[in-house]
Amino acid sequence: MGVSTAPGARAPVLRVAERRALPVGGHDRHQSPAQSRPNLSFCNEAESAEFFKTTTCCVSPRYAPMLFSVRCAPASVCGACPTCGGSCVPDSVSEKVCHAMKYLEHVDTSHPACGDLYDELPLWSAPFGLLLLERMPMRPGLTVLDVGAGTGFLTVELAQRCGAQATVIAVDPWAAGMRRLRRKLEYLGIENVRLIEQDAAELDLPEASIDVVVSNLGINNFANADAVLRTCYRVTKPGGRLLLTTNLVGHMQEFYDVYRATLIELELADRLATLDAHINHRATLASVTTQLTCAGFALLAVATDSCRMRFANGSSFLRHAFVRLAFLPAWTSVVPPEAVASTFARLERKLNVVAAERGELALTIPMACVEAYKPGAPEARS
Repeated sequence: MGVSTAPGARAPVLRVAERRALPVGGHDRHQSPAQSRPNLSFCNEAESAEFFKTTTCCVSPRYAPMLFSVRCAPASVCGACPTCGGSCVPDSVSEKVCHAMKYLEHVDTSHPACGDLYDELPLWSAPFGLLLLERMPMRPGLTVLDVGAGTGFLTVELAQRCGAQATVIAVDPWAAGMRRLRRKLEYLGIENVRLIEQDAAELDLPEASIDVVVSNLGINNFANADAVLRTCYRVTKPGGRLLLTTNLVGHMQEFYDVYRATLIELELADRLATLDAHINHRATLASVTTQLTCAGFALLAVATDSCRMRFANGSSFLRHAFVRLAFLPAWTSVVPPEAVASTFARLERKLNVVAAERGELALTIPMACVEAYKPGAPEARS
C-alpha cells in the first residue's frame, strides 16, 4: 500500500530492511530488539508532519514528533501498526517509535503483578528508612503503627528488631502491596504484625493505644496528610513518639533545571508556573513542623542528610521502573497531553548531553527524619 500525500507534496519514501509482522509492544522472540527494528524514519520534521496529516493511526498524535530522526530511502512500504492494528503507518516505523516512547505509558499499580514482582521501592525508601531506624525506640512490648506501609520494608524490619513481644500494625490502602507483605510475613514466620488495608485517616483504633507511629515516605505523600496526622495523634499514647521521613524541596534539582530549560526551548514558558507548583509542593522543614504542631504533636528533633541517585544517562533514568511509577505521571502532567512526546524527547536528549558532559547523571535527594511526641508525659523528652 502506498502513502498518499497532498497534491504537489513530495511523498516521504521509506525502506524496510525486512518486512515482517511484529507482535504488539514487542519483537520477534527469535531476534534481538535491534534486529527486529529496522533503522528508518523521515528525513526531517516537516516530512514527518506531512506524512501524519494523511494518517489516523494511534501513533500519530502521541509519537509523531519522534519520527524525523533517522533517514529516508527510495522505496515505500506500509503495513499494520503493532499498537492499534491500523494499516496506515509502516509497521517498522510505528513499532520503533512506540518502543522508544513506551516508558511514558501508565503503570497500573492495582495489577497483582505490581505488588508481586515490583521490588524497586525499597531501593528508594531504604536511605530514608535507615535514618528512621537509627532513631526508632527499640524495646520489647512496643505497639508500633506503620502508616503507608506499602510492601512492608519498614514493617518487617520493626517486627523483627523490636522482638516477638512487640506488635506492629501496618496500614495501607494499596491492595497489591498488602498482599505482598502478607506473603512475606507468612514466609518469614513473623506473627506479631497486624495488617489493615484502608486509608489511615479512617483508622478505627482505640485512643491512646500506640507507643510509636512511623511513616517512611508515607504521610508526606498523602493528599489528606493533615487528616492522617490528626488520626495518628488520637491513637498515640501521651508521651508516645511519631517518626516520619520525607524528601525535601531541592529534590532532583539537577533534573528540574533541565526540564525548565526544555520548556523554554519548546516555547512552553506558560507551563513554568505549573512546573514550579509541582516542585514547591515538596516538604520543607518548616512545613512539616507546622503540620505536626497543627495536629497536636510537639517537635522533638530533626535529622537531615542527602543521597544521590546515579544513572548512565537520561534514557536510563526516564525508563527506570521506579521513576516511571513514582515520578513520571506528575512530570508528564506539567505539559498538555499533545506536547508530552515531543517535550520528553527533547528532555531526554538534553539529559543525555548533561550526562555525557559530567560522566553520569547524578540527582541529589535531600532527606529528613522528623521526630515528634504527644505531650502529656515528661519522659517523652528523654
